[in-house]
Order: sequence, then structure tokens, then C-alpha cells
Amino acid sequence: MQWFIDHPKFSSNPFYIGGGSYSGMITGPLVQQVYEGYKARRKPLMNIKGYVLASPAVDGFREQNMKVLYAYQRSLIPEALYKSMKENCNGDYINIDPENTKCVSDYSVYVELVRYINEQQIMEPLCITTPGVNREILQEVQDPPTFWCRSYYHILVDTWANDENVRKALHVREGTKEEFLRCNRTMAYTTTRLNTVEFYRNLTNANLEALVYCADLDMNVPHLGTQYWINSFNTSIRDKWRAWFVDGQVAGYTEVHKTKEDHYLTYVIVKGAGHVAQTFKPKEVYHLINRWF
Repeated sequence: MQWFIDHPKFSSNPFYIGGGSYSGMITGPLVQQVYEGYKARRKPLMNIKGYVLASPAVDGFREQNMKVLYAYQRSLIPEALYKSMKENCNGDYINIDPENTKCVSDYSVYVELVRYINEQQIMEPLCITTPGVNREILQEVQDPPTFWCRSYYHILVDTWANDENVRKALHVREGTKEEFLRCNRTMAYTTTRLNTVEFYRNLTNANLEALVYCADLDMNVPHLGTQYWINSFNTSIRDKWRAWFVDGQVAGYTEVHKTKEDHYLTYVIVKGAGHVAQTFKPKEVYHLINRWF
């Protein structure tokens, strides 16, 4: 709001809100609040037209639970184990009763089988990066390495963002931030909401366009969970499941749901990508978003 107050000439521009990964929890409530402000003509007026979600965490329970089905579909666990887990755990792999020894046993086998799988992208190596080994890894990245991990880039981001010249260029005020961390897990807060599906259901009644895209190799937020909450809206299908292409090659699959009158929710799978898709397939995601707009 403050930005639009400071830059009023942009107030008539079409405005979109985007979120990826855990931001899926936040984007829905934010879009709803901005949209309500737009309908009420509150100042500054934000001309909101839609939202974009990338590998969004929206339903914490469902997304965690779907990892077992995803692992089975990707042949990470055998069919016999999947069927046994489904029966013994009643399809709930989150709230496991410790007295249910069959479920506990099955789940322990499952955990061991996927223990060394990189959930961000199941085809890439699993790497452990800690501050204590940053220097060694940075040297390896610069050399270049014989063994490469995408997470090495995360260490480079921390190094870059903590550089004094970078901070000056970004106009970071002195004293407002000591060390930058890509994932700061030291912040103290209480989690009170694990599900924001209701906000996205409400938004199907708004005059907004929606784009939701996931990655087929992402086990961190499996696309199966995203498809589940989208399908729970019981919207009609405008365009049936089909392939989409970049440079003549299949880049993924998509279908379009009709939400309200001439407004739609477009769901897209990006083939060969991980969590979040643009990190792995920037060219394909660029074309996908450009075409959607």
C-alpha cells in the first residue's frame, strides 16, 4: 500500500500477486484482502487482476501425506509396501497411532527407503550444506567441482548478500540486518494455521485469474497435493489435460478450470523440474508465464 502511495502513477496498472513454496500459505489470505480492498474502492486502489502460485504449500497435512503416494508412483517404494501402508495406516501417514505397530513398522521401512532422496528434485543428488563447510564448498564451486550440488548456489547467495558492496547497492540501511541467511530458522513464531485452502476456494468466486504451476520431480510439495485441493473446488473444465511445448518439445502438461463467468484457474505441470520450477527450468517457466499473461 505504501508503495502505491509513493508511486500513484502505477495505480491503474494491472496488479498480480505471486508466491512460491511456503508462500502459498500467505498468498491466498493476502490476495483476498487486497481484492476486498479493491471492491470497496479503498485508497490506494490496487487494480488486482490475479495471482500466481509456484509449487505452493497450501494444505500442510495433504501435501505431507501425499509424499507416500508420490514415492510409490515414482517407484521409490514397492507396491507391496504402499498397499500395506495404505491398509495399516488407513491412508494417514501423519497422525500415526504409536499403538498401531503395523503402521509404525511400515512407515519406518518407508522412511529408510526415501532417506537419501533429494525431495527438492528426486533425480538430483542429496547434499548437506552447513555454515562450517562453506569455505570448502565455495572453493569447490569455483574450481569447478567434479561433484556438483544445486544447494551450493544457496551458499553463494548468502556470501553475495552479505557483501558490503551489495548491501550498499541494494540500499540496505546500516544496522537493520546483521548476517543474511537464505533460510533463517532462528525466528521465533507460533504456527497457527496449516491450511489456507478456504481462501483459494473463496477466490474462485472473485473476478480474478489464477495460475498454479508445479513440478513433476518435486517431492517437497508433491503436485498430487496441489491437484487434490484444486479438484476439491469442483469447478468445470474449460480445457482438458494436454501437453504444452517449448521449442517443439513437451515442456509439461496443463488443464484450465473455469471459476467464475470468464475467469479461470490454469493448472500447469513443468516436466523435469523440481521445487520450485523456475530454479530448474527457467526458460520453460518464462514461456509459461508469458503465455498466461
